[in-house]
Amino acid sequence: ASLMLAGVMAVSMLAGCSTANNNNSNDGGENNNVVTPTSIVTAVNNGQSATNKVKINFTSDATLDAALSKAVKAIGENADAAGLNVQMARLTGNDGWGSWKFLGNERGLTPADTSKDDGRVVEGMMAMPLMNAMADKAAAEKTVAKIVNEMVAKLDDTTLTTSTNYNDKYCDFSYTGTVSMVSSTANDGTVNYYFAVVITQTTAVKTLKPAA
Repeated sequence: ASLMLAGVMAVSMLAGCSTANNNNSNDGGENNNVVTPTSIVTAVNNGQSATNKVKINFTSDATLDAALSKAVKAIGENADAAGLNVQMARLTGNDGWGSWKFLGNERGLTPADTSKDDGRVVEGMMAMPLMNAMADKAAAEKTVAKIVNEMVAKLDDTTLTTSTNYNDKYCDFSYTGTVSMVSSTANDGTVNYYFAVVITQTTAVKTLKPAA
């Protein structure tokens, strides 16, 4: 995993742990920055590697756009990933932090314990400021696409392997995703970018049957 993604996930974990103590609205401290939604879906979809096990068709989401815009207004001009994630959790009710909660082969699922996972839905959300690091919108899009691709690359599409026996149960995973990016123009004219991504995994338990 890249150092960038590792750092993002570490910050997200800290933010998740802090949510319980940050439920009070910070709206009173909002700055006067101009926050503008900006297209990111195409860049993220095109940025996924063909070698990934999973391909997610990310879409836009007006609710996510609105929450991200409001969260950016709430944290002001601070390069505060933890604060941004806390605000997003407060505004969306989503406290799923990062992709390590997703099911997959690394969890060591066995035929005996997969049945309880049928229909299980796991949702992960992460938000990040790209403060003073992006020269322009194109650079911001490229960075977001890279980060999201690294997240998707860790996902499994199935627990079925060559060692799965007939009549054993296994899990197939399907995914949906939404992504949002906004730009914020500070009072001094500086433009910064922020993004949020939500990935939802749904599990289907199946039984390996001999070929007809």
